[in-house]
Order: sequence, then C-alpha cells, then structure tokens
Amino acid sequence: MDKAEGREVAKGVLIVADNPDGGGFLESLVIQTGAETCLAPSQVLGRKLLEEGRFALVVVETANAAAEDFCRYASANGLPVAVVSDNSRVWSTLRKTNGDLLWFIQKPLEPVEFLERLTDFFRRSGLPSLDAALPQAPYLIGVGNAMRAVRAMVARVSRADVSVILRGETGTGKGVAALAIHNNSSRRHGPFVEVNCSSIPATLLESELFGYRKGAFTGAHRNKPGKFDLAHRGSLFLDEISEMSPAMQAKLLQVLQDGEYAPLGALESVRSDVRVFSASNAPLEAMIVRGQFRQDLYYRLKVVQIVLPPLRDRREDVGPLREYFLNKYARLFSRTPPRLSPELCRLMSLYDWPGNVRELENCIKAVVALGSEEEARRDLLEKVREVREERREARDGPKTADLVEEIRRRSFREVVQKVAEEVERRAIGEALEQTQWNRRKAARLLGVSPRTLYNKIRELGIAQAAAIEP
Repeated sequence: MDKAEGREVAKGVLIVADNPDGGGFLESLVIQTGAETCLAPSQVLGRKLLEEGRFALVVVETANAAAEDFCRYASANGLPVAVVSDNSRVWSTLRKTNGDLLWFIQKPLEPVEFLERLTDFFRRSGLPSLDAALPQAPYLIGVGNAMRAVRAMVARVSRADVSVILRGETGTGKGVAALAIHNNSSRRHGPFVEVNCSSIPATLLESELFGYRKGAFTGAHRNKPGKFDLAHRGSLFLDEISEMSPAMQAKLLQVLQDGEYAPLGALESVRSDVRVFSASNAPLEAMIVRGQFRQDLYYRLKVVQIVLPPLRDRREDVGPLREYFLNKYARLFSRTPPRLSPELCRLMSLYDWPGNVRELENCIKAVVALGSEEEARRDLLEKVREVREERREARDGPKTADLVEEIRRRSFREVVQKVAEEVERRAIGEALEQTQWNRRKAARLLGVSPRTLYNKIRELGIAQAAAIEP
C-alpha cells in the first residue's frame, strides 16, 4: 500500500449486505471508481470484520440488529460509513451524533448520486488516481470475471481517442458500453449520436450520415445536417454495421481515411472531428470471406475490439443486474423496490435469457410496473420447462415413434439428415461438456478445426447448458 506520513493509506471499500445480490449490485457500483472491494454478508457483522483489513469506507445495506452498533463503532474509530436503507428514521439519531462520518442513502438507490458522493469522498481523502475508474454513467453492472475484463478494457480505451468495434449478441449492452466509453473520455462534453444502420433504407443512409444541401435532389428545400455534423467533436455510434451496403461501406471508409466528407449537393468537403464506435452481432469475419463486408473497413473500425458476453455465460451477474433494474424502475415509477420471491429468483438463475440483459430488464420493468411477479414467474417457469424438454430430447435422441411420423410427413433423406444432425449435436455437446466449453480443446477431441466446430455450434444452435435438472 501507499505510505502517507508513515502510515498505510486505506484504499478498499467494505460492503456489508443482507443478500449477495444486493451486495453484488453495490459492489458493481463501487468498482466503477476503481477502488478495491470486499463483500461480506451481514451475518458476520462485527468489530472483527473491521479489524481484519484496512478500509477507507464501509457501505452497509442491512436491517440487521447489529448494524447500529457496528456503524457506531466504525465512526467512533474515524471510519466513514454509508448506510443504504429505505428507512431514514432508524438512522436519524445515529447520524446526528456522528456528523459527516455517517451518510444515509435512501432506497431506491440513485447510482449517479451514490457514485458522485463516493468519488468526491475519495478525492477529498487524497487517494491516488485509480486507473480502472469509470465514474460517469452508464454503469457496467456485473461482479464476474467477464464483466471485470470488459470494464477494464472500457476504462483503458476511454483514454485513447481511437475507433472501437463492439461485438456480441443482441441485448448484451453494446450501446451501453459505447456510451460509457464516450462519457468517460475527453469527448464527454460533446454529443453522442447513435445510428442503427439496419433501420434506415440503404438509399437514405448516405443523406442520414452526411446530410445534404438545399437543391441536392427533388424535395431538398433546405440544408439538412447529417449525423456526422451532429456528432462534431463528440462520438458517433454505428449500430448493426453489418447491414451497411457495399457502396456505403466504401464512403464510410473514405471518411475514416481522409477525415472529411461531402454532404449531398455540396461543392466542398467538411472536416470530420468524430470518434466512431461500431457494433455488430453478425460474424463480420465470415462476411468478409463471402465478400459482404470490406476487409479494409473492418480493420479501420477495429482499432480496438470489445466483446460483450451473453448473459447465459455470466450467470453470477443476474442477481446484481436484477437489483440494479429493481432500483431503476422503482425510482421511475415512484415505488419501493419490491422483494422478489426465492422461486422467481431461482427461475431467473436457471433461464438462458436469449434476449440477454435487455430481456432481463424488460422482465423486471414489468414486475415493478404491475406491482406483481405472478405473470413473470409463470412465464419463466414455462420457458425453463421448454428448455428442459429440449435438452432431454437432445440428450436422449429422437424416439422411434417420432421417426416413423417424420417419415410419413417427409422424405427418407430429410429424416436421415435430421437424425445425423441430432447425432452431431449430441457428440459436440458431450465434447464441450468434457472440456468445460473450451472450443479449441473440444475441436481437437472431435478431430476438426476450431473454425469448423464454431460453425457447427452456430448451425446446430448449441447453447451452453444451464444447471437445470431434468
């Protein structure tokens, strides 16, 4: 640790919470500051917890009876405590006797306000600058290794004014990551402009991006700025870049190379001072091989690449994300964050979330808006049962009666092909299970190339198994 006046400088933040999901949500926020964290259950609350490590701050989220004594002891020893609760009366007396050493933060928690106070505290405490800090919203919620790696990459690339391509399935948070990079960069005071390339017809995308001048075409009665104009000295996020036509790819490449563009009907070019982010959930490398995407544009966009993992591959983050969205929509709808039943939480941990974080967010939004979890619980139970049945069929293979019925409805060749696919799916699934989903090792085990295995996984729709008992 750093030394200050011969004493060790405490850097860490101790987080004490009633449940691991709430604690994980708070830890996800504290991590944005770059601070080291220690998460502990409220059951171990006591003086020994403080004496075992040096902390700069304690965050307490609990209604535990020992919490008041714990906070009094911490503040008596000069250690600031932030209490997160929905009951301010419990802490009012303690707050008066401990002054600035005890903060009260009302639930539902406002992440921006919480982190502003936290970063201000670290600044006033004279702690050194933290390389992994991402203090500006939006926040990348998650406590697992995958999201820690994403946050670290986002923090590093925020300080470098280069193009970034974000990869990942729909709903994994590519737009959130792009905005986080922008908001924590030197361009944060400039605009952040988003364009979804798949939602704009190819014939209109050029004028949408570069704008046009009056009289450029029939109906152009006035000058219209393009997205590059609107994003001047800021950032432009091109979502679904794989949907861009070859002609537009060539024009975008020219802008990235020359740093200027010409609006439709303009006689002179305009200088471009824009940082470009792009995103795709399509396999761009395969599109390059098929001649559908320009390789030179790909490498211009991919100065840095960040891959957002699907939610099914980071199940440890479902709980913290759930708490984040409960607080978010409780604030939006002016309600107290509801306490979800253990059964609903269990189903959420079992479900694969093909729509990723966006699907989870919509599920929580509906629960808070309706004031009931009954519909969400019923819907998730049905979906989990469907997945269970699909996996049982994949494991056991097609039944004889099913094959006879298939032969009646289809040609023998089609039936043989379906059986072969089932055998392939089972063999690949077993190889992936044996290698803990290490695709390179699984490919060696099956005697195929990693690329072949990757294509087969996509072609057969093989997903990593969740812990669902048959």
